[in-house]
Amino acid sequence: MNIPFWRDVSLVLLAVEAFALALIALVASYFASKGLLRVRSFLRPLFPRIRARVQQIERIMVQVGEVVVAPIIAIYVLAARVGRTALAIAGLPRGGAHR
Repeated sequence: MNIPFWRDVSLVLLAVEAFALALIALVASYFASKGLLRVRSFLRPLFPRIRARVQQIERIMVQVGEVVVAPIIAIYVLAARVGRTALAIAGLPRGGAHR
């Protein structure tokens, strides 16, 4: 047996291994897609309830956010008004000191 013969045998074995590995990946993908279809058909009736619950949580989060953020905005506006009033009393332009 010489080297070219073993080279050819190893090349054929490499091709067979690559085909087997690709076949395994394809079979796994096939069963994964079938499983996802089965899970999707099982979950489809639950989607309206999940959507309603998410919308309820969104409404609550918006209400809580408004309650938490409203005082912060009010304080910021009050500080801006006080600053502008102080500048107006001092006779300075809106940007502060003269340039």
